[in-house]
Amino acid sequence: MVSASNIRLPGVYFLPPPHVAGAGLPPLDVAAFVGFAERGPLDTPVPIRDLETYRAVFGGEFVVAREAGGATINGALPGAVANFFANGGRRCYVVRVCGKQASATRFRMPGIVALNSGGASQSRLVSVSASSAGAWSQQIRIGTRLRTTPLPVSAFSVTSSRELSWSTGSAPEAIQTGDVLRLTFDDESQWLFPVSSVETSVDASPAEAVRLLANFTWEAVRPELLSPPPLVTQVQRVTATDVTSLDINGSLAVGPAEAAIAGERETEFVMFGTDAGAISAGDILNLALSDGSECLFAVSGTSTNSSSPAARVVTSNTRLLRLDSAALAPSSPASLRRVERLRFDLLLRQGKRRLPTLFELSFNAGPNRWAGDNPRLARLAELAGAQPTRFWGEVALFESSSLAHSSTADPDGNQAARGARFFQLLKTGDRIEEARDGDVDVIALAGVLAPVEASDTIYLPLGMQSILTEDDVVGPARDDVGSDDLDSFTSDIFVDPFLVPRVDQQSLSGDALIKEAFDRYYVQDKRLRGIHSLMFIDEVALIATPEAVHRGWQPQETQAPVLSPPITSPPISSPPLLSDQAEFHDCEPPAVPPVLVVEPPKPTEPTLPIVNDLQDYRLDTLLEIQHAMLTFCQARRDVLCILTLPLHFEKRQCIEWQETFRRRLGLSTRRSSFSSESREISDLSYAAVFHPWLLQRDVNAANGLRWVSCDGAACGMIAARERASHVWLAPANVPLQNVLGLTPAFDKDDWAELFDLQFNLVRAEPRDFRVMSAHTLSDEAILLQISVRRLMILLRKVAVERGMDFVFESNHQRFREAVRLMLEEALKFMFDRGAFAGATPEQSYRVVTDKSVNTPESVDAGRFIAQIQVAPSQPAEFITVLLTRVGEDLLQAAEG
Repeated sequence: MVSASNIRLPGVYFLPPPHVAGAGLPPLDVAAFVGFAERGPLDTPVPIRDLETYRAVFGGEFVVAREAGGATINGALPGAVANFFANGGRRCYVVRVCGKQASATRFRMPGIVALNSGGASQSRLVSVSASSAGAWSQQIRIGTRLRTTPLPVSAFSVTSSRELSWSTGSAPEAIQTGDVLRLTFDDESQWLFPVSSVETSVDASPAEAVRLLANFTWEAVRPELLSPPPLVTQVQRVTATDVTSLDINGSLAVGPAEAAIAGERETEFVMFGTDAGAISAGDILNLALSDGSECLFAVSGTSTNSSSPAARVVTSNTRLLRLDSAALAPSSPASLRRVERLRFDLLLRQGKRRLPTLFELSFNAGPNRWAGDNPRLARLAELAGAQPTRFWGEVALFESSSLAHSSTADPDGNQAARGARFFQLLKTGDRIEEARDGDVDVIALAGVLAPVEASDTIYLPLGMQSILTEDDVVGPARDDVGSDDLDSFTSDIFVDPFLVPRVDQQSLSGDALIKEAFDRYYVQDKRLRGIHSLMFIDEVALIATPEAVHRGWQPQETQAPVLSPPITSPPISSPPLLSDQAEFHDCEPPAVPPVLVVEPPKPTEPTLPIVNDLQDYRLDTLLEIQHAMLTFCQARRDVLCILTLPLHFEKRQCIEWQETFRRRLGLSTRRSSFSSESREISDLSYAAVFHPWLLQRDVNAANGLRWVSCDGAACGMIAARERASHVWLAPANVPLQNVLGLTPAFDKDDWAELFDLQFNLVRAEPRDFRVMSAHTLSDEAILLQISVRRLMILLRKVAVERGMDFVFESNHQRFREAVRLMLEEALKFMFDRGAFAGATPEQSYRVVTDKSVNTPESVDAGRFIAQIQVAPSQPAEFITVLLTRVGEDLLQAAEG
């Protein structure tokens, strides 16, 4: 309850309800799912609290393969997460995995050119990547819209070639570091002035002038102002990585007056050469002119020259950007005709759907980027009180997110910058503390575009339009579309390659795995991949890999192009010689050889891999994934893995799977008497298997229905049962939500046999569908129940968490007694709520910390041992009541 001392002012206060004092037991209701998603970060555990957040970060349904008959196969992860929340789950982690060669789609940023800030003439196109790997982004289209804001000319004067004096007046934040100014003078010359710094003194009033600095300035020239008109001696096409020389030459001219835009006429480039036909709208050309200068030419349209068919004409609706060094001469305010601040909007589309638009973006980075390691510039930016610059390359990730509008307040304005920095860490293989603590920015991870890495690059507008049509919002080139690299289904996708057994090892035990993972994560500072990325996220208590149940697939072979069959004809013979050569004679024309028509091969489009036939199904991949999950749980000792089986598994296949799985673990094929050696080999109490599959509604399916595995529903049911009751109550006999049917069907005898083999089967009850058992696969009878295994996990967590308070205490009698009382308090809380089988506390639990376990030798070695003994409560399963007629109007009921 809020104390009265915190209430400082009079008024009405809504106090929270008083908190009931309890033992503060750690929750075990957080699940983790590893699988295929449409989009999202790879090998990164992302905390998810609802289905809407999952869809924003990881997308919707994801097609991974298709049947030989044409039916598509979706990834199992979206359905598992949906069932988790539908059955009462509140929080889970999702880890997306892909092939090792997965790549992200790249998009061309129209209307922007990147220049080297070192002053060289090197230029390149600007591109941006999709926020995550995969082909999901091939339908994304982007466009840029120039925003021009006129500023009062009288407030500016050019004081040097790279400095402006600006009287801020009542708008001291109208110009920020990273903005681009366009200066137009009376002589029609025009300059682009990228603001690299805004300097002011501490005591400057808003009306006083501040200094606007630019590292470099560039001139935008009109061809008609060049005297004499230069010829084009060399042409290069500018790409995202370099420039490509073209066999083109020609001359520049001014377009017709009716084509004038904003008072300026289009520039025409009349080209000759073999590469003239390769130029198209949207290209940017680097033109070397006969006067020794270089200019950038943004192609807005193409046409043929009617007067000279050999020539091709390309036009530009913007000025040429001059690349050679030129100085902006100081001038009086009267010589400036116009001052404009240039920013732009970034428009996003996904097919026909409009995505969030990014408004008022600056072309370049703000003080944090420009200052670099220069403390003077950083201090000046701080004194100026500069607001965080909306640099497009930094806010692209955060503001393209569908969750950005619902984000909490951002008082320091650095949320986009933090998201961009976290994204850059994801691209490395280094350990990320935020990912371990679950402190990832889910809003940023839902973004569509990736941020741009910091570099010494200056971005300027070139050919950017102020008015856009839908045709100006363009998608990626075919060669730039990303890939999921899921042509083959293998277990390597789901595990960390450094934490799987070597060729000379049969298996990697739990203790060996935790040591290897600790060394790689904490000592080498490397990130873990796949299932193992969850190794050090302590709140995860359930783990499932829904994709393991796939039948597997292989890449579809590309068919050879179909060629037209050759046409056969009789051999060609010469005409017979005529006896009288002096006269003309009728003769038949010579036979023309047939033409072999060959259809050109059509470009092969990406094809889905083909699912393996049922008769070709092998258990290898399924067992490898499940073995890795079990070893993971055995290494953690506080996680239960939920296993499921493929759709076509009937009773015979289920039994074969269990026997093969046990054989792979080094155990006997059937459950036998427990021995300590079997637990050391593989502790099956950390695994539970659920079957069969569930029929649910799906509006996207052809018939409105779909089959899903039951791991997501089982995890949600277990989590909800714990919160409603406690972890020591069996998670069974609870209705599953949104279930219409089951497959395969099991009769009563099948169910009884599989129940004895510790399978947890979903059964059709009169009103609903329920899991009628909660068994692990353990050989040890005491750990048969899931509730018992999770109770032991809970005790371990309680002992570790509370024992941390005593790490640096002296090992004496009072200390040992304090530990005993602390643990007994927690056990008493659990006993009162039915966690243990005994009728009294003495029969239910015992904590020993005396000299019997803490011998003088152990104390001298710095060790302290607290021995906890408990008698877990066991659930009653299927009590049989026999109703017998023993006489006329007389019935007898007895337990069977």
